[in-house]
Amino acid sequence: MSLTCRIQRVKDLRLEDDPPAELGPNDVEMRLGAGGICGSDPHYRQHGRVGAFVMREPLIPGHEVSGTVARIGSAVTRVKIGDKVAINPSHACGLRDYCRDGRLKLCRNMHFLGGASVYPHVQGMFRERFVMGERHLLMELHVSPCAATPAAAWVEYIPQLNAVATSRLAIEAGHAATPDTPSLGLAWRWEELVRRARTTHTIQ
Repeated sequence: MSLTCRIQRVKDLRLEDDPPAELGPNDVEMRLGAGGICGSDPHYRQHGRVGAFVMREPLIPGHEVSGTVARIGSAVTRVKIGDKVAINPSHACGLRDYCRDGRLKLCRNMHFLGGASVYPHVQGMFRERFVMGERHLLMELHVSPCAATPAAAWVEYIPQLNAVATSRLAIEAGHAATPDTPSLGLAWRWEELVRRARTTHTIQ
């Protein structure tokens, strides 16, 4: 069983035991390491909605998460049991024009884990164990062994993931660093991390 945080309705947040999810050939079962509480999470609990996105069924929140690989499907090749990874919470449809061109981050029908933008809702990751498709695991960022900390959740806020994917991301002492990737309203810490990670820019 997996302990799960679920919003049943407005101001009704419960911890419940869920059975293990089925594991497909391209799936990975993750063990939760750490998760950040986004502004949308308490909104769903307190109001049952975020803007135009209204809860129409119980919702598991949580989309800023890192964790450890617990099981892998038969066709998984990019990660192994014990790897520490961050999870990309955005799910492109894979069908429309930008997706067919390989520009998934511009998907016109993007939806996000732990949100009510579509129905049935896309359940989030505030649970002890959850199953995720291999392609949503950010091992291509070379996340360091200490990535299963809240710092790893910051990967979501780096806007130029294409550039990051071809470079090295270091997460050390509560900081993240990667070459040539600007932060999004975050503080710069140049001198400290350039010494540690041999990178061009750093993000706190």
